[in-house]
Amino acid sequence: MRRTSHLLLVALFSAVAGCSEPNHGVTAVHRAAAGGRTRQLADSIAMQPGSLDRPDQNGLTPLHAAVQGGHVGSTRILLAHKADPNSQASDGSTPLHFAAAKGSAKLTQMLLTAGANPNLKDRNGRTPHDVAKATGHVEVERVLERPKRAQ
Repeated sequence: MRRTSHLLLVALFSAVAGCSEPNHGVTAVHRAAAGGRTRQLADSIAMQPGSLDRPDQNGLTPLHAAVQGGHVGSTRILLAHKADPNSQASDGSTPLHFAAAKGSAKLTQMLLTAGANPNLKDRNGRTPHDVAKATGHVEVERVLERPKRAQ
């Protein structure tokens, strides 16, 4: 019963959110990803498949939100559904920039494996490696250097 109620709420929100955008482009998929709620995320993707790479008003996709929250499970689900690992927010940052800033070698590796481009730059000209270096995340720096050595 609880799962059915959640699906109904997601469907209702989808219908309402599409009308007036009161949440600045934030969808149920964004909220579930940001909160690390994997079951709700899977349900929301099923109900709103077009929201997978839909940016909010800042250009952040659900994948940005999952990575920013450090949610490995949500990130895994989004990537399995083919979320774009190279989506760029309004400031040019990608989910890989977020993983580097967070210091998560695991998320960094997941994104690279899914095809994230480590050479994309944000508005300030910084790559994810630059972000990792500036924030002192040595392990992430090493992970980001691996693709360079392989070339």
